[in-house]
Amino acid sequence: MYPQKALEARITGTITLIFDIDSACNFINISQDTTLGYGCDEFALKTLQHVEEQRKIENKLKCKKSYNHKIPVKFRLE
Repeated sequence: MYPQKALEARITGTITLIFDIDSACNFINISQDTTLGYGCDEFALKTLQHVEEQRKIENKLKCKKSYNHKIPVKFRLE
């Protein structure tokens, strides 16, 4: 999927999300290093929320605190 506004404006780029994980597998202290606008920032955060839910399911709440994770979310048009 691609945010409709970004698609129409032909926006491309990468947003790197930076976050920590607490002992309950929650992603906390979320920030991003860049902004693209056009709905891309919101889409990147929703993607991270989906990853968080999948991690909780897979690890069954057996998490260790960890810090400074980075996930690049790339927006590219073919």
